[in-house]
Amino acid sequence: MKTFNLFVDRKVSVWNREYHEIKAKSKENAIKILTKAIKKAPLTGTSELPSYTEECETLYDSEEAFPFDTVHPTIQIVDENDATLWDNTDQSQIKIAQ
Repeated sequence: MKTFNLFVDRKVSVWNREYHEIKAKSKENAIKILTKAIKKAPLTGTSELPSYTEECETLYDSEEAFPFDTVHPTIQIVDENDATLWDNTDQSQIKIAQ
């Protein structure tokens, strides 16, 4: 018998916390500065601000599994080459990389 190294990947949601040092007249004004940046570029806006301290932490205790979804994969089996061999969508079939 052969031995195969396979991995199960599960999609999860987790919060990341960025640190900012904002110079403003009030906390409300500081919040407005960050809010404006977030609305302008939701995925990168705040890290582009001069206030971003390049410190960030992942809040692992906030991790939640994505709900089971038969259209979009939330669980997959991959091999050591990162090839997806199976996922939990209705249309998925076992794929053997050649």
